[in-house]
Amino acid sequence: MKITVPTYLTIFRMAAAVVIPLVFVLVPGPEAYWAVAGLFLVASVTDWIDGQLARKLDLESRLGSVLDPIADKMLVASALLVVIAGAEDRLWLIVPASVILARELFVSGLREFGGGQDISLNVSLLAKCKTVVQMAALLILMLCGALETEPGSLLIVTGVSAVWIAAVLTLVTGADYFFKALPGLREESQDA
Repeated sequence: MKITVPTYLTIFRMAAAVVIPLVFVLVPGPEAYWAVAGLFLVASVTDWIDGQLARKLDLESRLGSVLDPIADKMLVASALLVVIAGAEDRLWLIVPASVILARELFVSGLREFGGGQDISLNVSLLAKCKTVVQMAALLILMLCGALETEPGSLLIVTGVSAVWIAAVLTLVTGADYFFKALPGLREESQDA
């Protein structure tokens, strides 16, 4: 199996997802946030770059198509952990973070089931927008930590609001995937 440049970028994103919490724990003070925000930003940009390269250079691969959504979920989950761990007022983040993580697990399960049932769950434009909003919200909140922003400041309110918007988009796109998979799910239950 040949590993393409887009797949290497996806693997980098997976590695970054593992390194981000380690950096947050090992680097002291606001420097931790600067480091994780930088790494998160670079990793987030690779999500867009690997997709562009794969399509424009005809480098799409089965491995890349399997790993790409996993890398995105890993990156978002590790960033959520870091943001919640460092937030002074975590309560405003726990619910949307739980919704986001639950949806990601749910869609992963649908994709896994769909792979064996010939169910196609292609990424929609709204799901891409959801990913952008999630990544922007998490980056804003990391920057709040780096800048040692006061609770209740406009930047924190913006970041938390964006996480809530991402959670709503997460629910909508999760429902969309479920309804796309529903015919295949119904077929399976009739066969049983």
